[in-house]
Amino acid sequence: MRDFSNGYRYLDLAYMPGDAKGVIEVQSFGSHARDIEAWRFKDLCLRHSHLALDGWVVIPIAYSSITDTPKQCQQLVLSLIGKFVSTGVPKDLSWLESESLLFARRLLRPLTPAELADHLKVTTRHARTLSFVI
Repeated sequence: MRDFSNGYRYLDLAYMPGDAKGVIEVQSFGSHARDIEAWRFKDLCLRHSHLALDGWVVIPIAYSSITDTPKQCQQLVLSLIGKFVSTGVPKDLSWLESESLLFARRLLRPLTPAELADHLKVTTRHARTLSFVI
């Protein structure tokens, strides 16, 4: 991605459905703490600050946590996704449109009108008219 000084920055794991911007940054002890030079540490802090100011939710995870406590890391990833999936829906939608939108967000993949119809207990034809919301 482009940063504030028009340079390129690389993200370890970005989650960007719709307007959401979440990133998980894996931090190794050697390259981010023990062996880091002062200018590099300062740049890392500035990088995280710019990401936050640009609307990113930044989750730093220690590399050793991935190997030592993978379930805890999995929980952090799912919590990050949940932060964006659990957002509200516009108030001007009908209950069928609202539920269609929430269902699509939970799936995190494209869905078919038949799946939506089955979930809402409506005809496939009716589900097709609702798919404009998603």
